[in-house]
Order: sequence, then C-alpha cells, then structure tokens
Amino acid sequence: MNYEQIIKTHYRKYLKREPDEEGFQYFLNLMNNNILNEQQLVESLLNSEEFKRLKKKEYFEKKYDFEKDFYGKIWVGKMIYGIKTCLLTPHYYMMIA
Repeated sequence: MNYEQIIKTHYRKYLKREPDEEGFQYFLNLMNNNILNEQQLVESLLNSEEFKRLKKKEYFEKKYDFEKDFYGKIWVGKMIYGIKTCLLTPHYYMMIA
C-alpha cells in the first residue's frame, strides 16, 4: 500500500471522513520524507481534537440513545462543545457558546 492510500485509509477509519487537502499533503510530505511512519500517523490521528470530539459524541449518543432524543442532542452539544446556554422552543433551538 502506498502512502496516499495509507493516509486515506486511516482518515476513513478513525475520523470517518476523507482527508482534507491540507492534512493529506501535510502527512504525505512527512511520510515521503521518512519523518513519519504509519504508526505515528495513527497516533497523530488518535490524539487529534477531532478524533476526541468524535469519540465523545459517539459515546454519549450510544449511551443515552440521543439519536431519538431532541433534547439529548442538545446535551451532547453542551458536553462536547462547552455550550453554556440553550434556548428551546417546540420547533427551534439555539445554542449560545
């Protein structure tokens, strides 16, 4: 497997998305210059803020079944993003950081 494929595979596996151009080029350059190996790439993705937010969101949605709970989705936002206030109406909500 070449470096391009390695990077794409790990982005999909850990961040659940395709790599953005900037991140892709950054890691590709490091790997092409033997500054970063595959294990270090994985560690970098696992230590990223994006991965931590994704895992935290998945955990709370699974634990509290927030996919079916309108108010639960708001609590996930509060826990993950540090939102302080939520204004709610039956059909509309707004979150204020």
